[in-house]
Amino acid sequence: MLLLVLASITAIGILIDQWLLPTIVRQSDTITVQSVVRIDFEDAKQRLFDRGLQVMPPIEQFSSTIPMGQVMSQLPYAGANVNPGRRIYLTVSQGLEKIRVPVLEGLSIRDARLALFRTGLLLGNVEFEFNDSIGADKVLRQSTPSGANVTSGTTISVTASRGRSGILVPDVVGLSMSEAERALTESGLVLGTITATNSGTFSPNTVLKQNPVPDSSVAPGTYVHLTIVH
Repeated sequence: MLLLVLASITAIGILIDQWLLPTIVRQSDTITVQSVVRIDFEDAKQRLFDRGLQVMPPIEQFSSTIPMGQVMSQLPYAGANVNPGRRIYLTVSQGLEKIRVPVLEGLSIRDARLALFRTGLLLGNVEFEFNDSIGADKVLRQSTPSGANVTSGTTISVTASRGRSGILVPDVVGLSMSEAERALTESGLVLGTITATNSGTFSPNTVLKQNPVPDSSVAPGTYVHLTIVH
C-alpha cells in the first residue's frame, strides 16, 4: 500500500515537472499584442515597446477616415500571442491625399471643369468680367493657383471672360438716315455729325459711310458720324 502511494506521488511529480510546468512557462513567456489602431504612431510605438515588442518603420498610406499620424492597421493583429521581441508592423495614415491643382487659365469653362474632374477636384463658382484680349468663356483667373497641393474634392472657383467690354458698332451703311439712327440708339451709341454728298446710285438720305467702322469695339455713348446721300 505504501509503495502504491509513493508510486502515485512520483507519477504526479513527473506529470507536473514534464507537462504542467513547461505549459505554464510557455504561456508566461508569450505576449498578447494590444490594439494600437487609431493611436498616434509614437504613442503606439512606445506602448508596444513597453510590452517587449519591436516596432518596425511604419508603412504610410493616404486615408479619408483616419487622421494623419494615427495607426490604420497592425500586424500581428490585436489579441495575437507572440514571443518577446516579435516584430510589429504598423500602417500609418498620411491623411487625405494631396492633389496638384492644374492650370485652368486660358481654358474654356467646359475644359476647366473636365480638367478638375479628372484630377479629383470640382469646379466652384464661375464669375464673368469683360476682357478685350481674352475671348468669351475663357478662364482668366482661378481661386487656387496652379501647382498648389489640395485635398481630393476641393472646389476651385474661376473668373472667366465675358468678351470685349465695348459695344460693337452696327453696320448702318445702306440704311436710311432714320433706320441708321434707330440702330445706333438701340446699340447704346449716339448719332454724330452728318455729312451730305451727291450720289447717282443711291437714294437720298441713304448712308454711304460711317465712322467708327462696323464691328469696332467702342464705349457706350460713342458718337457715330455718317456720310449720307444729299
